[in-house]
Amino acid sequence: MKMKSFLSVGLCAVVLSLTALPASAATVKAANLNPLSPIGIVQPYYVNIGAASSTLVISASGKADIQSDCTRTSSGHTIYLESVLQKASGSSWTNVKKWSVTTKDNVAIIAEQYQVSKGKYRVATTYVVNGATGAEQGLIYSKTVTY
Repeated sequence: MKMKSFLSVGLCAVVLSLTALPASAATVKAANLNPLSPIGIVQPYYVNIGAASSTLVISASGKADIQSDCTRTSSGHTIYLESVLQKASGSSWTNVKKWSVTTKDNVAIIAEQYQVSKGKYRVATTYVVNGATGAEQGLIYSKTVTY
């Protein structure tokens, strides 16, 4: 009987130790994923997309300068780039103006100006690059700017 109790307790301890493992995430060195990204930051390793950026500057007179771009690698064929100027509305964002371009060039660029009223703005930029391995896409935001 003593041996049976000992085995039961031992079995329970093993089961509990296996089911109660703490969840943890190991730090993955980004260099293993993308040799161009800084250590400690995990970024996707794209085959077709080279780089993408999105910036917003608003002058003292309220003229917003929107600049977005996306480059493709030699594996990429077509770039679709879409930038949306958004205005903060409470806890959400409202689309104000949208621009898009599709090209087979090495880089797609959107450079636009738009007159804004007082408020908080950002630019949401979506990019899609089609290539031999399929389509890759991403979404980036500019810094938020208050006018």
